[in-house]
Amino acid sequence: MSFFPEVERSAERRPARVETPIWVSPPENELPVPVPVTAVLARRPGAALCLRRIDVYRAGCVFAFSVRASRQADMTDEQWFELMDTLQPHRPFRRGTAEGSLRVGVELPDGSKAIGGVVAHRYPFDGAEPQGPQLTLRGGGGGGSDENYDYRMNAWLWPAPQAGSLRLVYDWAALRFNEGSITIQTTPLITAQEHVRSIWAQ
Repeated sequence: MSFFPEVERSAERRPARVETPIWVSPPENELPVPVPVTAVLARRPGAALCLRRIDVYRAGCVFAFSVRASRQADMTDEQWFELMDTLQPHRPFRRGTAEGSLRVGVELPDGSKAIGGVVAHRYPFDGAEPQGPQLTLRGGGGGGSDENYDYRMNAWLWPAPQAGSLRLVYDWAALRFNEGSITIQTTPLITAQEHVRSIWAQ
């Protein structure tokens, strides 16, 4: 007889897998094509919002952002910690308000618009496909040192944009970033769709 007791195995079956709707999140079975669209969108002493690239999927694309912080010589420890805290998109949930948080939006070639607010930890959906484009701001992660910090997040746009010019709009009141925008030509994104690969397909 073994000293250790037998491990009881649960007779319960695993719950049915619930697929995340494509308008909420990019597909996990595709290898996206990165398109090198980069820009410093907004900056002030000690903080900057940057676009690192756009990852293209068959059904949409991901805007990959980097939020940078650099400690200024006259910053106290408390000011530095507050700045790093502000950079992280889960902050509004801890403090009970989304006021002043990062907002991102797109205006598509056909004139339609989509707006992504704070990170969608509690994104509501009932399974019905929404009317019109959707932009979902998604969390990421970050790290750094006592002098520099880099937090990365992304925004998923569904469906894929049509041919023409796309306008990416942003503001972040808590960091004193006023509303601004850049124009992106969608031709490279459409071309990249042809090279998206299925990870599990033979």
